[in-house]
Amino acid sequence: MPISALARAALVLLLLAVGAGCAPSHPTPPDVVLIDLESVRPDHLSHTGYARPTAVRLDDFRDRAALFAHARAPSPTSLPGSAALLTGLSPRSLRRGGPGNGPAAGQPTLAEILREHGWHTVGLSHHPGIAAANGFDRGFDRFDAATGRVDEHPDAASMVAWLREWVASEPPTPFFLYLHPMNAGPPYRVPADQQGVLLGRRPNPLFPYGGERMRAAQMRGEAGITGAHVASLVEHYDTALRYTLDRVADLLGLLAQAGHLDGALVVITANHGEELFDHRGFGHGRTLHEEVLRVPLYLKLPGATAAATVQAPVSTLDVLPTVLDVLGIQAPATDGRSLAPLLRGDPERSPERDFVHELGAPGDALYQRALLRGRHKLIEAGDGGTAAGAPPGAQLYDLVLDPSEENDLAAGSPEIVERLRRELDQLLAR
Repeated sequence: MPISALARAALVLLLLAVGAGCAPSHPTPPDVVLIDLESVRPDHLSHTGYARPTAVRLDDFRDRAALFAHARAPSPTSLPGSAALLTGLSPRSLRRGGPGNGPAAGQPTLAEILREHGWHTVGLSHHPGIAAANGFDRGFDRFDAATGRVDEHPDAASMVAWLREWVASEPPTPFFLYLHPMNAGPPYRVPADQQGVLLGRRPNPLFPYGGERMRAAQMRGEAGITGAHVASLVEHYDTALRYTLDRVADLLGLLAQAGHLDGALVVITANHGEELFDHRGFGHGRTLHEEVLRVPLYLKLPGATAAATVQAPVSTLDVLPTVLDVLGIQAPATDGRSLAPLLRGDPERSPERDFVHELGAPGDALYQRALLRGRHKLIEAGDGGTAAGAPPGAQLYDLVLDPSEENDLAAGSPEIVERLRRELDQLLAR
């Protein structure tokens, strides 16, 4: 079953009141909050069974939200990943409208659509690339973004201070609020006085992200990287994740104190995941493996009081059409689909689907593309080519038997590789 039976009844009642594709029954339209996290992988969240209490301060929010257990981002890099949330468009569709680094002219954004329907739109990005220069400010009445280097981003605590001041100004309602904190991304920066919150001590200093040992390891390949090194890196990542989610809890607390949370439609997700030496690398933007494509996705409906877990695979491309569906606003053509049927427990209205992922653009030296269809996932370097069988650089995985993608089946399954490659060509051409 795609959703727990207990949560289904509550969600059905709520969605009947809201009405997918119908005008909401609220006396006033709900506020909409979209929190776009950097580099968060769902298997490191305590809400998904991870041993460390990384998300403990979000437990109250989790008790009122649907958690999509198998959500995916279309890209392992930040700008197309965040643009997907705000447009519902894949990297290929974004490139058709412009350079592909963000929403291009003529590609409606969630902020533009909501502003046209009466929402006050405000955003704060701590990523210097998720900024006006790349079109991310389109549709916002106010959009503030960091400047400078990505790894020298503002601390998430300053986002909390920003929101405290903004809420105190009694902003117009309904509002659409977009927030993009950065502390969970490399180099996993956490203030000194917060570094012991998760573990009861500071992370093991053996192998911090970007440190001298990591730089040396990257130069000589994986030689010299031991289990102790990886364990140290994971401690640094988990500590930054806990710090980031604690600040997200602070943000939600400010909204609750001002009376803007219970009746709001709230989405918390991430633009991509993060590699922790899963496939002999670090960070993101290097591969199309699951650790950089899987992301968390929480969705709290207005007035929701019950938790739910949805097992069906979904995409962050679905955020825009879902938000508009719940609000009763006609969505433009996108590469996503509304998740309202899944929230109602109607899996037959959400049939099997394909998931296409891209890293870079065709012609780039490091361009990669991937297709997930059912249990099989194909990853290719370059544009695929025309030779029959398993082309050079093709990887094939069975994610049911091998969810960590450790056993490449491409050499022994050339017919599956060829079929998936043809289908990927067709999907990208469309």
